[in-house]
Amino acid sequence: MTNRNDARSSMSANGSLSQVLSAMALEIPDTDVLLRIIDRVPAAVAIVGGPEFRHTLANAAYVSMASGGGRILGRTVAEVFPHGAPEHFSALDAVWRSGQSQAIPRCRLTGAVDGGAVWWEIDYTPLDASGAESDSVLIIARDVSSQVAAQAAAEAERTRLTARMTADHARFQALVESMPAGVLVAEAPTGRITYGNHRVEEILRHKVLNSADVGSYGEWIGWHPDGRLVAPEEWPLARALEGEVIAGDEFLYRRGDATMAWIKVSGAPITDASGKITGSVVALYDIDREKRAEAVLRGSEERVRKVIDSLFSFVCVTTPEGVLVEANRTALDAAGLHPSAVLGRRYEDTWWWSHSSDERARLRSAIDKAATGQTSRYDAVLRLDGDRLITVDFTISPMLDEAGRVTHLIPSAIDITGRKRAEQALTGALVDKDVLLEQKDMLLKEVNHRVKNSLQLVASLLNLQGRQLDDPRSRQAFQDAVSRVGAIAQVHEQLYKNDNVQRVEFGSYLRTLCTLYGGGGNVAIQAEPVEVPTDSAIPLGLLTVELLTNALKHAAPGSTERPVEIRFGRAVDAGLQLTVRDHGPGIAEHFLDPQNRRRSDSLGMRLIESLASQLDAALTVDNLDPGARWTLSLPASA
Repeated sequence: MTNRNDARSSMSANGSLSQVLSAMALEIPDTDVLLRIIDRVPAAVAIVGGPEFRHTLANAAYVSMASGGGRILGRTVAEVFPHGAPEHFSALDAVWRSGQSQAIPRCRLTGAVDGGAVWWEIDYTPLDASGAESDSVLIIARDVSSQVAAQAAAEAERTRLTARMTADHARFQALVESMPAGVLVAEAPTGRITYGNHRVEEILRHKVLNSADVGSYGEWIGWHPDGRLVAPEEWPLARALEGEVIAGDEFLYRRGDATMAWIKVSGAPITDASGKITGSVVALYDIDREKRAEAVLRGSEERVRKVIDSLFSFVCVTTPEGVLVEANRTALDAAGLHPSAVLGRRYEDTWWWSHSSDERARLRSAIDKAATGQTSRYDAVLRLDGDRLITVDFTISPMLDEAGRVTHLIPSAIDITGRKRAEQALTGALVDKDVLLEQKDMLLKEVNHRVKNSLQLVASLLNLQGRQLDDPRSRQAFQDAVSRVGAIAQVHEQLYKNDNVQRVEFGSYLRTLCTLYGGGGNVAIQAEPVEVPTDSAIPLGLLTVELLTNALKHAAPGSTERPVEIRFGRAVDAGLQLTVRDHGPGIAEHFLDPQNRRRSDSLGMRLIESLASQLDAALTVDNLDPGARWTLSLPASA
């Protein structure tokens, strides 16, 4: 396969060969001698004469690549290569006309006797260059089909391998995601977590930890079976990084919703072919239901009580009818209550709910719903010690036995008062933001108004200065400057009047410009009410004024019968199109070429091309009978 450096070396070699052969072609008038020399060149070489590009010389290698065999000399390139690539003929024409060498690194020519397509690297060098055109063109071609084929084969293989890797990865991803276990992967030696499947989030009830190192594992809150808090380095994911294999360690974990759950974790190091540890992987299993069942079977009510009391959330237990049978220490202490004050009472009749009849009615409805096996969750307000009220994330869920019957209800609550205050503060901040945005819009309107006034003052000063000039061309230049400044001022006038300072309704703006600079009613305008961005409106307005003043200045003066015609609106491709047409003698042929307009001594012509380029628009001009028509096509994004 040919790499980029090989391609550059090949093109450099062709360039040197072109220089040598072009010099020999000019120095050796004897065609036979020259042919004997180029027959030894390891490339296909020919000389063609323009403008028909007839072959005047061709070595054997060039003849072998031609179509039909037989005579080459005197035949045109098009005859020899009837199915030649368009870029081949374009390059020949460009070199012959410009006198500048060109090269095509890859050109596909179907011209061999067997009709096969061959890829060539071709250099084109002008001979006997005089002025803008050349008498002949030297063609040097090298067969690069094998390199192209090798590159294509390599690319196809690369595509195949990529597709296979993608498919394998997708299958692996699907397999891991379908596992009943949560999977976490960390890289060595830092311990940064690089992967976690969806099941991990379901088990832990929070997003996969975004850790940079093992120290970050401290964000996981868990306990060993003996009640010790798990240190960051004690988590199996960290231990496996040290080479340890963990077979089903159990932990009591505080999940993302602040509930406690038992998990079982197995892990092992990941090694490369040399045995070096490159990471670790663990599998997490949700064993909470099994552990809870074991606790019930062992009659370990006290242990369950300690676990519940250790939670910072409020947790209670009621009968399916809503009679309170358990309440954790957090809930009791927060309200300053003794268990005897609440146990045995209907849950909605306890102190926590005594402040609001609406809250009690809502709770009663949730209890009835939970008794049918459904969970309810909503924001509620609880009463604590000292008549203090807090907002909580309240949940009441049914507890089911093996037969699916509701045996108990579990109400729980997490204090979210701080979050609610933050939400209220955020709401207030958003209101303040809207006020600031409104003030910003008012300020922008005032700025646009003042900018418009300043630009009008500049235009007036330029106008006064221009009137004092005796030279007609200088006076006209000042008048043109006044028109351009005025066009910009009108954009700011539109922005001042509009509610939206980011866009301008260009149809009405265009009519204003034509009224100001249209020569007293000699302009016929058709403009759709299209909004354009402010950044586009200014150059588009300047360009319109430039074309309009040019039409009024250089074409036959407009009249009601034959006015200057301006059209603006959406094109078929959803872009914008502006046309300016006059009925004068037309534009000089020289200016039909955009390159000549860009190099013109006329500031107006250069400005027109510059503004079109700024708008990323296509600009064309056509001579009609009579007059000229300018067409500006803007992209759909305008």
